[in-house]
Amino acid sequence: MADNKSDSQIRTGAGRWTKVVLVLSLALNLFIVAIIAGSSFGHHRSHRPHGGVSDVGVGLFTEVLTRQDRAALRDAFLAAAPGFRDQRRAARADFAELAEALRQQPWDAGRVDALIARHGARITERIDLGRKLLSERLGQMSASERADLADRIDARLSDGWRR
Repeated sequence: MADNKSDSQIRTGAGRWTKVVLVLSLALNLFIVAIIAGSSFGHHRSHRPHGGVSDVGVGLFTEVLTRQDRAALRDAFLAAAPGFRDQRRAARADFAELAEALRQQPWDAGRVDALIARHGARITERIDLGRKLLSERLGQMSASERADLADRIDARLSDGWRR
């Protein structure tokens, strides 16, 4: 069976697909630029704290605590864990070692497991300390401060606790 398409018909079909691919590529690139720009601008406008208290293991509580409560928790954490910055440096070093271990041939599962366990132990330690400090901070609040906190939690829950 012979192909009855002329060269101009074939080129037109290829041109149409090229245009479709170019439009899809442009749309994807614009989407990526929008995500990057949105996250960059959103980072600066967000009321969420960046670093600090969220690192001590109190998680989503950081969104409903007052600025003063977050500062007090951060200060208490740094006083209780003076080596925290050293732990962060150690974690970065562990991740660099993990990247190296992931590329290593032959695969050394024991080394990778040890690095992951060491990182997990650091996280657990921070979470436990953060939980203890948060509990202490809540105990230091007046009844009206705790009620205000409960109201902020309710507001975030009704908001769907997005983010």
